Amino acid sequence: MQNFEEMLRTRDEETRHVSFVLGDCNVNVDDQEVHLNAVVAEDSKVSEESLHMTNESFRQLCNVINFPIPFANRIDPELLKLNMDFLLSHSGNAMYSALLSPQGVRAFKDPTYPYIPSLDIYQGIVNQVNGAYETGFDGIDELRVQAVIMPLEFHDDFGGSIIQGGVRFSHVDSWLDDKPIKFESFLHRETGGTGMIVDRQTRKLRVAKKAPGDVLAQAKEFAKEAVKHVPDMMKGFQDSLEEPVDRPETVVRRISKDKGIPKKVQNILVDQLSDPAFQATIGGREPKNMHDIIALFMFVGTHNVDVSFGNSEQLLSAAGELASDHKHRCDLCGHEVA
Repeated sequence: MQNFEEMLRTRDEETRHVSFVLGDCNVNVDDQEVHLNAVVAEDSKVSEESLHMTNESFRQLCNVINFPIPFANRIDPELLKLNMDFLLSHSGNAMYSALLSPQGVRAFKDPTYPYIPSLDIYQGIVNQVNGAYETGFDGIDELRVQAVIMPLEFHDDFGGSIIQGGVRFSHVDSWLDDKPIKFESFLHRETGGTGMIVDRQTRKLRVAKKAPGDVLAQAKEFAKEAVKHVPDMMKGFQDSLEEPVDRPETVVRRISKDKGIPKKVQNILVDQLSDPAFQATIGGREPKNMHDIIALFMFVGTHNVDVSFGNSEQLLSAAGELASDHKHRCDLCGHEVA
């Protein structure tokens, strides 16, 4: 079985980066499969190719040519071809790019953005950690690569669980995403298999019209910044063991309000306070300190299927902020105190 770095290397080796004039393209539609016919330039070679589009790359192409996706998904093949050919022919002489895999077009890409293999981003992060490390929570799909790099120096044991700190990163090598690259400080609690995140980046990584080396240099700085905040998360999480909480529900609701967590999710948090599955992660008892409250946010953010992905990230971020900021709160009402 390949490890994560080997999978990245295979993915990048299989990726072809090609360019073409969008206005010269047309499509074939057959049995609900769409192929883009284009004259592609790759390195110094030019060739005519019929490029199979996946569901994701078809969606991207529709967005590029301003073709409504709901309409494209329900019209018959002949009308689909007619509409797409018309819109493509009116796209002008601008160059566009695509990332090709053995299955076809993996993703389209704005040609003003450099192609940077995710392997290079990953290796840049690894270079920012000291000594041995582990990689976990990884995933690779058509668009996104994500993983957590956890240096062994950030392994500890407290609160009845092994704790591992590191950097969580995600990268979309086509850059066609609201957040194509992210670096976050990450803490994993082995008991319950939960985690927390902290995003302290105040700058935006500049990519358009930049050379690959410039982007990689920025990425290394962002990764270095994320690594820097891990010890604060670990110390704050450990110190929270000493902060008593007398009214867990009141404290949870106060924190949720401060963090802008929706009422529905607040109710889920409160319900989980007495859930045996959660309590098993804090020693089989009711919550009694801020460490347990942070663990609750991590548990619900990681495991509750009724919480959306966006709200899950909000909960993991709230847990990370509670640990790293470590602002003292009233043990009765949850308000921050000086």
